[in-house]
Amino acid sequence: MEPVFQGALETMLDLSKALGVNIAKFYKPGKGFSILEWWEAVVSCMTLAELEVYIVSDSKGSSNSDLVPKLKSIAIKQRDLLRQEQGKGVELYA
Repeated sequence: MEPVFQGALETMLDLSKALGVNIAKFYKPGKGFSILEWWEAVVSCMTLAELEVYIVSDSKGSSNSDLVPKLKSIAIKQRDLLRQEQGKGVELYA
């Protein structure tokens, strides 16, 4: 396995383990690994602060791939959902 792929795999495994996401459930025989479904599960476990850091980070990606923008978009949607929930909580107690 090429070093760049080995590093990405290790990062995915470490992140999944840290957040309690079972990476195996995103592998479908005959279809492969669904990185977008996995990422949705990962960001759903992240805090608002963690999402903010990720979103403003300078993510590197292949110039011929739209994967990085898709991952950012999923993170932004989750961040917006958390912000909305946080706002509702404030309204309820204000």
